[in-house]
Amino acid sequence: MCYRCQDYFHHSSRCTRSPRCMKCAGNHWSRDCPKPTDTPATCLHCGGNHTANYTGCPKNPLNRKSFPAAPTNAWSDPAALARIKEKPRQASTSKTEIQFLPNPSTTSQNPPANQENFFLQMSNMMSTMMSSFFNQMAKFHQSNQPLHIQ
Repeated sequence: MCYRCQDYFHHSSRCTRSPRCMKCAGNHWSRDCPKPTDTPATCLHCGGNHTANYTGCPKNPLNRKSFPAAPTNAWSDPAALARIKEKPRQASTSKTEIQFLPNPSTTSQNPPANQENFFLQMSNMMSTMMSSFFNQMAKFHQSNQPLHIQ
């Protein structure tokens, strides 16, 4: 817990937030708290009768009984992978919209076996997309007449 802002999962030496009091939840340092010592503390997180650094606070993330489910990975979910690899649809307007998607025949259906294979696949996809991008830019540049400023 940060001793500066009383928030979780970072250290006060790196904190840039405004100080918060662990005794009364005020916007001041705990050492400067005007609250009398004989009055109960007020938790900054839940408003309970304990200090903000109390480990039994119900808002303390370490006291949660369950955690949210991790998001699904597109590499392991065939449906998500299929949505990513869908062919681009033609726009109904007269202007054509260019989408830079990797060619499905050049990508494997399986996730990469290791980090080196992953970076190799990413490099191949990026090379294909950048080549297509530069070709489109060259066509665009050739189709526009240069402006002559006098």
